Amino acid sequence: KGLQSKGHHVRVLTSDYFLDNDEPGLGLDVVRALRCKALTHELIPPDSFLSQYYNFHNIRAIGNALRRFRPDVVLAFNLHGLGVISIVQFLQRLQMPLVLYLMDNIFTGISHDSSLHTAYERIFGRFELSALTRVVAMSRNVADEVEVTMKMPLGDVDFVPGWVQLELLGGRELKHRRNGCTKFVFCSRVAPHKGTELLLDAAIQLVRQ
Repeated sequence: KGLQSKGHHVRVLTSDYFLDNDEPGLGLDVVRALRCKALTHELIPPDSFLSQYYNFHNIRAIGNALRRFRPDVVLAFNLHGLGVISIVQFLQRLQMPLVLYLMDNIFTGISHDSSLHTAYERIFGRFELSALTRVVAMSRNVADEVEVTMKMPLGDVDFVPGWVQLELLGGRELKHRRNGCTKFVFCSRVAPHKGTELLLDAAIQLVRQ
């Protein structure tokens, strides 16, 4: 919606994961044509290929959207479970400018020592990032995780933090509520890899102090 407000024409291609019940009221051009094969980081073996390597249905859907919409650039984020490697390779082979936004390690579960990985690279070639692909990451930690998983450097990465930077708040202090309590909201999926235990540890420390 922010891009649209600046005059850009935006089309969103996604799956039915986190389906918004009031989607028509968002004022966005949303096409739910993709199939997500994994909603957790614990992949079932038969889903590994479709989830991480190659989902033919999704490649067809993306190709169809590219032909109809003819975008100037593709912003790809949260590709986990959609066949991430083939999507990036497909866009790069088409010489499509790509911004790969890493909010998480979307390549988690990929093992370079597996027969599946070897077979994929034998058919489709080694996975690399082209000069037309720009990487934006939420944190240095996420970028490091991706580099370790994929065994390759990401090159120049732009970092866009996904949290409140206190130094940008102009010295404002958090105000306690009238009952003496401050409410906190944990905006994420409640799962170990999201650092949920860190929130619990922080709460314990607050109580102790």
